[in-house]
Parts: sequence; C-alpha cells; structure tokens
Amino acid sequence: MKITVELVQSWEPCEDYPEERLRELLGDGLAPLEVAEVDIPVDDRIWALLRREVLGARPAEAPPDGPLYDSVEYSVESGA
Repeated sequence: MKITVELVQSWEPCEDYPEERLRELLGDGLAPLEVAEVDIPVDDRIWALLRREVLGARPAEAPPDGPLYDSVEYSVESGA
C-alpha cells in the first residue's frame, strides 16, 4: 500500500499540508514505513499512519468497540 497525495487530501489534512507540500513530502507515494520516517512532527505521522485505510480492517482480536480502535478513531477524528 502506498500513501499518496490524493489519499492524504481525502483525509482533509490541516492547512500546514497544502497539496504542494504533500507532493514534496510524498512524491508519487510512500509505503507506511517510509511515512514513519518523514521529517514532520511525530503527531502528524501518527495521524496518517493510524488511518483505517493504512491499518486495514480491524484485527480479529480487537473488538469493534474496543479501547484501541476507540482511541485511534477519536485521535484521527479530533486531530489530536
């Protein structure tokens, strides 16, 4: 899976990441492990890496209403 400019734009990033900056950071797209090493604030990397599109479907051992996904969903939705 590649994290692309178009994918990140669909998540409505903050104004710190206009399309031009995203293109500089991501080029034609980066693998999640590459995004983890991009020189941006760690909370911004986490914001991108904890997306459902990146994580995939919920793991079988994590209940749909479990604390892990509740925390991830809250962090992503609130921009925390």
